[in-house]
Parts: sequence; C-alpha cells; structure tokens
Amino acid sequence: MYLFATKNYKEYIDEVIYVGDNANRIYDEKFKKEFINHLKYIYSKNNVNINIDEIYKRLKKDYTDTDLKFALNINAKFYTPEDLFLNIKNHISTDFLFNPNYFNKELDDQQNINKKNNYFYEMCMKDYHCENEENNNINTNNNIISKNKYTIDDKYIPPNDKQKLVILMGPPGCGKTFLCTNYFSTYIRINMEEYKTISKCIQALKEKLIQHKNVIIDNVNSLIKNRLLYINEAKKINQNIEIRLIYFKYSKELIIHLNTFKLITDKTNKFNDVPTIAIHSFYKYVQEPSKDENVDHIIVLKDENFVPTKFQSEEQKKLFFMYLN
Repeated sequence: MYLFATKNYKEYIDEVIYVGDNANRIYDEKFKKEFINHLKYIYSKNNVNINIDEIYKRLKKDYTDTDLKFALNINAKFYTPEDLFLNIKNHISTDFLFNPNYFNKELDDQQNINKKNNYFYEMCMKDYHCENEENNNINTNNNIISKNKYTIDDKYIPPNDKQKLVILMGPPGCGKTFLCTNYFSTYIRINMEEYKTISKCIQALKEKLIQHKNVIIDNVNSLIKNRLLYINEAKKINQNIEIRLIYFKYSKELIIHLNTFKLITDKTNKFNDVPTIAIHSFYKYVQEPSKDENVDHIIVLKDENFVPTKFQSEEQKKLFFMYLN
C-alpha cells in the first residue's frame, strides 16, 4: 500500500505515514510520542483543526466494564483508547455495585469468621437445640455457608414438642438447598425439582405433617399466594405448628456471582447454569414477607451474613474474590 501510494499519488499526497510494520509498537513510549507529534505537524500543515474537547463531547459512552474488571483481576493498569491516544482522562470509577473483595476483607480474621458463622446459625436455628455442641467440623462443598460451632451430624430437637415447618424463600442459586442439607438434615425436604408441581408439593406436605414429621420447603416462594398455600394447609392439619420463614435477601449481583462461580468450579457437571432471566424475574416480582402471613418467625439473610469459607483449593478461593461477571 505504501509503494502504491508513493508511486501513483505523489501529486495529491504531501506525506504518507506508514505504520504497517510498526503497528505492534504502539506501546513503545518513544514511538508513540514521535508518531503523535508527526500527526500534529501534518494536521497543522494542512490546516486540519483537531479539537480534543469536541472529540470528547462526541464520544459514545461505553457501558461494558469487562475489560476494566479483567484489569483489576490481574492487577494491571487500565487505559481507555481516549486516554492512551488522545490524552483524554476518562476518570473511570471502579465503584461497582458488587465487589467480591468485600467478602474477603475479614476472611483472614478467624475470630470474625467464627462470629459471623455463629450469628448466621443463631439466626436460622433460633430456639432450636442440638444434642452435641462440641464438634467444630463441617463439610461445605459448595463454599456458600459454613458454621463453626455446630455440625451437620447434630440432631436438631425443638425446645418443645411443637411440629415445625420451615419455608425457604430466595432466588435460584442462593444456597437454599445447602441450608436444607447442612442445617435441617432431619427435616423432610420438599421441592419443585422432585415433585414438579406445586399441587404435588402440597400433597407431600400434608402427608408428612400427618406423619408428625418436621418439613422444610425448598422452593423460590417469591409470591405471597404460593407461601400461603403451604401455611394454610399446615395450619389445617396442626393449628399449633410453628412456622418459620427464612428469606435469602441477598443482592442480585451476589446471586449472579455465586451462580457463575458454581458453574466455573463444578467438576461433576451436575450444576445447571441458572438463566439470568430467572434471577432478574425473582427480583422484579418478589413480594416481601410479613407476619400477616401467619408465620411465627421471619429470618432475613443479607449480604453481610454471607461467609464464603472452606474452599477446596487456594486457586478456587482466589477465583471467588475476582470479578466473574
């Protein structure tokens, strides 16, 4: 292209700037400075007015932040094209709605971890007693919630003979099933994945309550009308049943992060990617719980109650505290 231009268009072209072989040298400070100065000389010679302020006003806003997050993940300095080539400072903020390092700031302090773990346990298991409070180990395979003082081998015994119904409420992938397995292992778990329809879930609930079992409902349960179906049926069978609602009120950004992390680290190929639209739908239509629903306790879990511990490897731990979305 350079030879063609110089041979055929000499009378029309004052100067050809050839960067073909030098394109890969744009990060060379000396080359970049000389190249830009050369451009300025050509512009001035041909009366071309370059107004940086006007260019800045016409710049289209870039709504994607993946490049910036990638730079933050690898601890690299980040430049926009305008910053690099035109010396226009974009003043890009790194104050994102969700920062995974928020959960890492106290992770090295074991005392704080234990405090948060036990606080989480006390919130979920308030007034529920254990036969054994000596064991301090727990297997937390999905790295979502851990407890320090209590174990999955403990037998949860109500302080009285009241029958118990626990209704979980939260978006897909927030840790509801993990809570069932590790905190309510002696309860009968009922969920849509197994029973397919809400009517079959209701039928299973009635059967188990008639058998004097304690039951936990592991569904999204975002709507009041769905929660009332379980509550009303339970009250018909046992007017004195104690009903507890545990609401995973985590931020949408945390839920998306958790699902991405699970998908990346799943070695069993058993984890199904949760469609983002399902997560957005939960937050759009969710109806906040209240005591008007005839429940005895409402436990609300927020981001500050979340403790990511017991990672399977240091690599996995490092990955969790990176931007994944």
